[in-house]
Amino acid sequence: MTGPAPAAFDDETRTTFSKFCNAEEGLEIDGEQPYDRLSFPETLVIARKLLGWAEAPNQDPSSASSIMAHHENGAPLILRARCAFAWQRSLFDASETGTSHAHSLRRVTLASYSEFLLKFLHLIEDSSGKRSRIQSLLEKQCPEKAHSVKRCERKPTAALKKGVTQVFCELCTVLCWYQAVEEPVVVELIEVAGKISDFTYSFDGIEGIRRKFQTKKTAQLVVRTNRDNGCAEESGVEQTSGCQIKAIQLNELNPDNDILEAPKKQTLKEEEAVSSPAQTSGVDSPTTAVNNNSSNSGSGSPKGTEEDNEFAPSPLGPTEQLVLLAHCHVFWCYHTKRDPLMLEQLAALCARILILPESGLSLAYTVYSAALWFRCKHEYYRSHTKERACLQLQTLVEQFVDENPIAQARSFLASHSGYPPRHMLQKEFGHRMMQYGMVMTAFKHFESLEMWPEAVDCLMAADRRTEALKLIDKCLNSTKCAIAVQCRMYCALGDLAADENPNDGLTEKAEFYYEKAWEISKHRFGKAQKLLGWLYFKRAFSARNATQEEIQSNLHKAASSFEKSLALNPCNPSICFSLGCVHMRLENFEKALNAFKKHLDFFVHTAEGTDQNDRRYEVHANMAACLVACYFFFIL
Repeated sequence: MTGPAPAAFDDETRTTFSKFCNAEEGLEIDGEQPYDRLSFPETLVIARKLLGWAEAPNQDPSSASSIMAHHENGAPLILRARCAFAWQRSLFDASETGTSHAHSLRRVTLASYSEFLLKFLHLIEDSSGKRSRIQSLLEKQCPEKAHSVKRCERKPTAALKKGVTQVFCELCTVLCWYQAVEEPVVVELIEVAGKISDFTYSFDGIEGIRRKFQTKKTAQLVVRTNRDNGCAEESGVEQTSGCQIKAIQLNELNPDNDILEAPKKQTLKEEEAVSSPAQTSGVDSPTTAVNNNSSNSGSGSPKGTEEDNEFAPSPLGPTEQLVLLAHCHVFWCYHTKRDPLMLEQLAALCARILILPESGLSLAYTVYSAALWFRCKHEYYRSHTKERACLQLQTLVEQFVDENPIAQARSFLASHSGYPPRHMLQKEFGHRMMQYGMVMTAFKHFESLEMWPEAVDCLMAADRRTEALKLIDKCLNSTKCAIAVQCRMYCALGDLAADENPNDGLTEKAEFYYEKAWEISKHRFGKAQKLLGWLYFKRAFSARNATQEEIQSNLHKAASSFEKSLALNPCNPSICFSLGCVHMRLENFEKALNAFKKHLDFFVHTAEGTDQNDRRYEVHANMAACLVACYFFFIL
């Protein structure tokens, strides 16, 4: 939730509501805990209940079977999917890297989106088998409902096409988050979504300059767009309406900066050579540099093409921006974060989205904010722009509490854009400060947010172990400390105890703290068992003078802990890898093979060299060793 607190949720109302609904327990799912300082988590619990996610007989209310049992209650599929994805991103450790993915929410989200879009397959051009491929993809996500979906018979109006395009982009964002399919499949889905609204785009290289005093032109990567409906994609929205969003300019940080906000077609000498009559005769000069906050409206451009000046295209409508934004999610989720080519393509997409009409107002608040967020990700890795990236990210965090724009403007395309919630942006901002060496500043930031595990990590990085222990003790002794926070603090204590004497195997204190976290969570905090498994595995080989029986005992305990954690949430590839290694040591090669296969299943859709695939070669090597040991020679 963004903006100021609504009047309906004052302190008295929230106190009354909490008597009937525990938001913290209501949002815990698959062993994953919600962030305990969510803004108005009661709204998410209310949405869950209104959409029919009540307890079914003899079922865990947070299980996938319970959720799907109420699938026939008439609740809109699209709202169910959005609620499930918002629930997923409310979890404390949730991220697009594969951590804290709740298996139950993943199933419901993908199934609901797919079932909804199966109704509108007639809008897709049946060329080169695209319609059949997309139908197969959607049916795979909702096998139980695939053959009972009633096709929509509405006439394909412009409004219907635009709405379906937006939902397809929304599905692409979710597929990227979960990495549920291969990258080319998502890219094809984005292209199909754009064509439904008669919008296409491509990357191209054009000669230009990126610095003010650059004299030699070089190839600049740009995004070309084509549309059949001209510039006014949103026919019902006036160009003078919209939202004002703070986009920090490079010249604001450094007046002597010579880096242009966007590529420019002509050098200074070429601009000076332009005759003055051409500038006063009403003809626009083709040498105008593009600024991310303004551009020509382009109303006089030919139908279906862009302007003659490739660096000054017309602004896009919200739906068209959404298509390009979906491709930004693809680049960021499926590629390694430091890939130079990926970052350049990401920057080109953001630059195209950030072009505004003459009014300087954005028609889609969250879409424009998400483009700024992705621009920050690109600029983190450039020495001349990383300062702007941090300040822009801080601005995006601060605008969550601004009174303007109104809620209606904020909510427009909010679910479609994949814009992260406030606590995820705040956590990212703290991690960036740590990367740039501002460890204690990051500590104060996390402390103010009550993100205690991250705060403890900052103190340990600053070699302040005593202060870290005092902070943990202060949190545990607080009467307002929630159960989820206590679990994380006990795990932090266990981490500190395990690091104290790692070579001596003296880890009894760490084992006690992990077990304590497991007990107070009523056996629902899967991270405690994961840490216990790693502890037992390290103890098996780090303890001095350990007998073979002790080693085997610790390995069996490690396997048991990993299996308990996976029973709560099977969407955890790192645990699958560790479990496979344990079974290898125990010479249970068949079980090790199954664990390694599950690990590969999570990352089979990611590109080579991605951060998630760092262990892929180790997994294949381990699987080969298992096959040789078992004398299994067959094609996997």
